[in-house]
Amino acid sequence: MGAGGIAAAFQSCQASANGADASLPADKVTLYCACIVDAWRKNTHDAPDPTSAPSPTKDQVQQCGVAVRAGLLSPYAFAYPRITQDVLNSWQACLDRDGQKDHGLYCGCFVDGTLKIPGGRLPTPPDQKRCELADRYYVSTKARPTLRQFQGINP
Repeated sequence: MGAGGIAAAFQSCQASANGADASLPADKVTLYCACIVDAWRKNTHDAPDPTSAPSPTKDQVQQCGVAVRAGLLSPYAFAYPRITQDVLNSWQACLDRDGQKDHGLYCGCFVDGTLKIPGGRLPTPPDQKRCELADRYYVSTKARPTLRQFQGINP
């Protein structure tokens, strides 16, 4: 699951958290949604085909609610290259810094590019340019480039 998908899932969770669990304290929504995204990332990691990974199950959602109320860590945390909250923070920092470049794809691509480099804070300059071009492609076609198309973008 890329940074854009993580951010979209997190925002969707925040918008619907109180409807899904009305008894969830407001100060726990961020942790709850991070847990939900961790569950989704786990499902994506475990699926034979990541594009068909199921969203969090009802049981996973309930377990996130129980863990958050008890002050426990996400039961679905995994040794990802970056924890969910760091990915979200990087994505938000990109929007704050380069929001004029993002039309739905740039910042997710940018953060994904940082994950390719151990300890990376910025993607390589060619990857940054690819992200800009991929975002322009998305704006003009309303479709995300496939991995093969993205790799074929020659900045």
